[in-house]
Amino acid sequence: MKELFTLIKSMLGDRYERRVQIVVFTSVLMLSLVYYLGSGSVLGLKVYSLNHNSIWLSPLAARCLWALLCFCCYACIPFLVSRFVLGIPLNAQGFTLRIPPTHVKGYWAAAGFMFPLVLAASFLPAFQRTYPFVELQLEPFAWKEFLIWEFFYLLQFVGVEYFFRSFLLFPLAEKFGKMTVYLSILPYVMIHFGKPLPETLAAAFAGWLLGNLALRSGSIVPGIALHFGVALSMDVLSLWQQSR
Repeated sequence: MKELFTLIKSMLGDRYERRVQIVVFTSVLMLSLVYYLGSGSVLGLKVYSLNHNSIWLSPLAARCLWALLCFCCYACIPFLVSRFVLGIPLNAQGFTLRIPPTHVKGYWAAAGFMFPLVLAASFLPAFQRTYPFVELQLEPFAWKEFLIWEFFYLLQFVGVEYFFRSFLLFPLAEKFGKMTVYLSILPYVMIHFGKPLPETLAAAFAGWLLGNLALRSGSIVPGIALHFGVALSMDVLSLWQQSR
């Protein structure tokens, strides 16, 4: 037993290696919680099919709870680890609006590139079956449910952007530099499994682009706006296609 602890201690390495270990094992735990606990929304939908009287088990509530889970596991807990365990201040975690103008242009260019692709994808049946995640009444349109869903959907994207473009980047960049971006692409693509194949493959490029922009600008705020803007347009375009 003593030899085992000696071996483990020798494997912990220096300060930079311990930082990597904390980030990696926290990420493993958070990704696992989202995957396994998030499946509870599917269970809630099955129970709701048997009991339509419970609003807490409605499809909208189930999806909103999933979005809230993502926000907690991708943003809240990793932020606490980053701030109080790793000692990284708030402004060094990407929560800043002080962005160089050249990088702002990069985000606008990314938006100009991505939105036409979303418009083209909206004509695909698989796209229309997937978005929005919550089935909404079209005639008359369920505005209240739509706004509630989009609010929680925004929280989910705050979590996703913080986790993949801050927690997995900024603490590790001192050791790995820009190569850190490629480390974050793998799990980012994997959370898209189950979505339409073109979107899953496009997630690799989006992860590379948003990761580089966040690392270069030092801010995740424009990335949150861009990511949610694309997602909102996907929902709106899908609803538009379904209503035709």
